[in-house]
Amino acid sequence: MAPVTRCMPPGPPPAHRRLREATRHEHAAAERTAVMQALLNGQLDDAAYGRLLLGQYALHRAWETERAAWLHGELADAGWYYASRSEALARDLADWGLSREDEPLPLACASHSQVVGGSSASWGELYVIEGSALGGQILLRLLEKRFPGHAHHFFRLGQEAGRGTWRTFQSMLDHQLSQLDQQQTAIAAARAMFGRAQRMLEAVRA
Repeated sequence: MAPVTRCMPPGPPPAHRRLREATRHEHAAAERTAVMQALLNGQLDDAAYGRLLLGQYALHRAWETERAAWLHGELADAGWYYASRSEALARDLADWGLSREDEPLPLACASHSQVVGGSSASWGELYVIEGSALGGQILLRLLEKRFPGHAHHFFRLGQEAGRGTWRTFQSMLDHQLSQLDQQQTAIAAARAMFGRAQRMLEAVRA
C-alpha cells in the first residue's frame, strides 16, 4: 500500500506583502493631501516646507519616544539599525533657522498609538516609517531642485539606505511576523501610523 501523503495547510503570505496590500489605500490618501500635492507639483514655498518639517519632527519625535525601549532593545538585538528621523529633522530645522520647540501641530501628530500588541505593533509602525524613507528618494530629487543649497537630511535617509537595505528589512519583517495574529496586529498598527501621518499632513497649510 502506498504511503498516505498529508498536505500541510499553507501558512500566511509574507508579512511585507500583506502590509503593502493592506495599507495601499492609506498610502494613496497621504499622497493626496494638499501639502504633498504641492511638493510633487513643485509649488511648495519656503514657509510651507518649514511647517512640513516641523510637523514631521513632532510626529517622529513622539513615536521615537513611545517606542524608545523597543528601538534600543528588541529591534537592535534583531540586527536592524534605526536611523533617528527626529535627529535628521532637527538638523533640517537648524538649517532653515527654525526652532525645534516651535511645533504648530502637536495635537495632529503627537497622539500615542492606539494599537496594542507590543513588538508586532512596533514592527507594523516601523514598516510605514522605513517605507516612507524609501519613497522619500523621489521627494528628495524634487526638493533639491526646489530648494537648492539645503541638505534635506530627513529625505536623504532613504537614499543612504537604498533598495538593498529595504529588501533586507522586508525579509526581517517576514521573519518577525511569521504568524497570522502577528501580521494582523502589525497591519492595524501600520494603518494607525498612516492615520497619524495623515492628520499631520492635513494640518500643514500648503
